[in-house]
Amino acid sequence: MKRLNILILLIAGLLPLAAHAGIVLQFDPANAVLVGQPGQTVGWDLIFQNDTADYAIWAGTSLDPDPGPGVGIFTDFSQFNFLIVGPGQTSIHQVFDPAIPAGAGSFLISPSAPYGVYTGQMVFVYDLYDANPTNPDVTANFLSEQSTSQAFELDVVPEPATFWLIPSFALLAWRRRR
Repeated sequence: MKRLNILILLIAGLLPLAAHAGIVLQFDPANAVLVGQPGQTVGWDLIFQNDTADYAIWAGTSLDPDPGPGVGIFTDFSQFNFLIVGPGQTSIHQVFDPAIPAGAGSFLISPSAPYGVYTGQMVFVYDLYDANPTNPDVTANFLSEQSTSQAFELDVVPEPATFWLIPSFALLAWRRRR
């Protein structure tokens, strides 16, 4: 009887792990919040994890809603990177680097972007295959196209030097009034 209770507790403890099976997209910073100034390029590190029985290939990334060209331009790095993650708890981690390009993507903040907070979902699209499609000795069958998403936040802030100018201008304006 004791063994049965232990077995039941063990299975119950593993159920939450089974609920997380599948393709996992994570960003670094983990909260997907980027802070940048007008004219700056910012971006997300990417962690692409697969714990299914299939091969997953990164097919594309988009922002929903896209903040628009008045705020800046998002560049999807899947067009430059062929990322394939095999089955069975494997993962790829790419650190954001706009020069390579590496990571989930970059966002070039427009020089005239208004300061503020822009939020939405980053949609991550991937294809599933039953075998490794890069292996010429194996026929890999396309299974489906899937997507997952994660919330993101982009904070457009003024340059730090601008913060120091505001009190200076306020002081000058106060002196002129006197």
